Amino acid sequence: MHQLGRAAVAACGFAWASLFGFAAVADNQTPTTTPITVGGQSLPFGLKLQRVDTGGKLPTLQSFASAQYGNLWVLLGGRTNGLHDFTSDPLKNFPPSEQNRRIWVIDPTTWQVWSRSIKDSGLTGDQVDQLSATNYEHDTIGDTLYVVGGYGYQRSTKKFVTFPVMTAIDVPALVKWVQEPGSSPRLAKLIRQTTSETLRVTGGQMMIFGKRAVLAFGQDL
Repeated sequence: MHQLGRAAVAACGFAWASLFGFAAVADNQTPTTTPITVGGQSLPFGLKLQRVDTGGKLPTLQSFASAQYGNLWVLLGGRTNGLHDFTSDPLKNFPPSEQNRRIWVIDPTTWQVWSRSIKDSGLTGDQVDQLSATNYEHDTIGDTLYVVGGYGYQRSTKKFVTFPVMTAIDVPALVKWVQEPGSSPRLAKLIRQTTSETLRVTGGQMMIFGKRAVLAFGQDL
């Protein structure tokens, strides 16, 4: 089981205990707190952060979906303008012009970067909007990246939506599509999609347990 999976299961179990096993002092608050230890004296591990010079080549993205193919990173969707605003106007909070409409492939050993726009790729307008949404649930099984939901602007309805869509993407073919634009089929040939209200989610976490995928938490905005 993934480390994130174990953490999520433990969190769910603890939440159940909080709701039904004993009285909590406040909403989502346990009766006791874990002491904060500075310096890691009582911890079996330590953390060290080190700045890496990428030469300013990386895209400025957040809340994207990602996969790894060999030593390459593959990024899609997300936003380019950092933390969103919190006004009552979603066009100001999530301006459509700042949605990431490119697929990025990055080699972290050399920081070489490739990218290609999804706007001229054989996709429909709704597919482009879903694949440039933000805050998906996603995971990889073998060479297939599964991207679920996401929040963004749908131009066909002129509304912000949480997309009820799961997209399965052939990662090796996607990397070739980005790196060799003249020798690969259109992006529409490399994906499969299905629609269901169960898939209408943004945020949270997608985890694989054996042959099943679990969509844990998230929102329907």
